[in-house]
Amino acid sequence: MIFFLTILTSSSKVLRVLKPDGHLIWGMKTCQADKSTEFGLFETNLQSLVKSGKCCIVKQEKFHDAYTHTSGEFYMIKRLAGRFPDYLDRPTAPELSKQIEASLVDGGDVTPFYDSWSDNYEDDLVIVGNYNGYIKCAEAFVKLGLNHKVQILDLAAGTGLLGRELTSQGYVTIDGLDKSLGMLGQARKQGIYKNYIHASVDGLGTIPVNNDSYDVIVCSNGFAPGQIYPSAFPELLRVVRPGGYILIAMKDGYHASSTRFAMMDMDIQDMVRQKTIEVTMGPVIFKHFMLNNDGRFYMLRKPLGHHWAVGSPHNSPKTGRRKL
Repeated sequence: MIFFLTILTSSSKVLRVLKPDGHLIWGMKTCQADKSTEFGLFETNLQSLVKSGKCCIVKQEKFHDAYTHTSGEFYMIKRLAGRFPDYLDRPTAPELSKQIEASLVDGGDVTPFYDSWSDNYEDDLVIVGNYNGYIKCAEAFVKLGLNHKVQILDLAAGTGLLGRELTSQGYVTIDGLDKSLGMLGQARKQGIYKNYIHASVDGLGTIPVNNDSYDVIVCSNGFAPGQIYPSAFPELLRVVRPGGYILIAMKDGYHASSTRFAMMDMDIQDMVRQKTIEVTMGPVIFKHFMLNNDGRFYMLRKPLGHHWAVGSPHNSPKTGRRKL
């Protein structure tokens, strides 16, 4: 059982050898009581297996041994019918990390990589890569306590990991944008979004929607070399409503490896001085974004008084942008 707990990908491997409807039973120290990083991510990875339909939790309860003065948790997991990926033939986490990093370069186009990866993306990144950024972004969003009718754009939506977290909290008016048709196709199969937008995001006008279309923009793992750059901020401010939020979770360290991210924090502070954006939170560095890398989180807000200048082409009804 120690092997099961300390190697997080093993849960899938153990379930693979069970027959459908077979059970896995174990007792363990509570995740909260243990300070190790492996135990800290255990619950997240187990829930990922549940959400992907690979297993269900039959019983989960805490217990306390009065004699030894120790506490723990008891689990009974049932494997559900369905295909399990053969992880023995999948890349290990270091190999996966190298593949991802090789694709994230300034001036590169990661779309073909993500198109080809879309079928295995969630299993590889969440189960093998311990991707937790979308959970952090969703948790921060939910803490805002916004009305469930708010209009949300999931930027770089991928297969819908973040969107699925938000819908589970009752937020259903969500559009998903990604430049990979393969990724959007996977999200469409699950019916996560209201609209599926195929677009690359950079300069003004690259998101095909009207000004002030969304109350909140959320983005996890989209800001990266070859994907979305800080130069996209004016476009995000165009499509978010005054008073609306922009939440970004991203891998930490791009400021040192990418020239286009080197000035990101200074660019944000420049916009603060110009009163075109407000920093509600961040940058906050957190552990376990993905593949043992730290994450960086921002919560930004468009000031209530910010509008495009009168006569700006971005206010013109002749822009040709469709209204969703």
